[in-house]
Amino acid sequence: MVLGGEVDAVWDCKPADDSPINWVELKTSADIQSERDMVTFERKLMKFWIQSFLLGVPKIIVGFRTPDGILKRIENIDTASIPSTVKRRGKGTWDGNMCINFAAGLLDFLKATITEDGVWRIRRKERSPAIEVFKNEETGHGDILPDEFINWRIKLAMQDQ
Repeated sequence: MVLGGEVDAVWDCKPADDSPINWVELKTSADIQSERDMVTFERKLMKFWIQSFLLGVPKIIVGFRTPDGILKRIENIDTASIPSTVKRRGKGTWDGNMCINFAAGLLDFLKATITEDGVWRIRRKERSPAIEVFKNEETGHGDILPDEFINWRIKLAMQDQ
């Protein structure tokens, strides 16, 4: 399985050694004016958290804007703190453990379902509870991996022999 994503920035500088990179994700949201806005923001926080958690991004900077798009304030949020903050101070619209357990269950399902090589597609149609898994190509990588990466992996595998 290949997981990819783009990250917006580096907080300070890229380390010269193998230390983790202090990636930063930049997000915007409407300023919170009501209970409804808070629920909407909390749901956005789940998306922000999942993306940043899976990619190893430790910090998210959220810019809060007016309906006209004028930036009012900025908040730095530690990715790891989001689930506990939502549980403690939020409206409780989601739970981090439930998200992790769902992801683990989905990965177990995929491991049991995808038993052959090839390129597979995972899809959930809008308003459907079903997750579809089907083979897209018998071989290959679905044109999502650049030749440079594939050649690097081949060279790496040859060095290990």
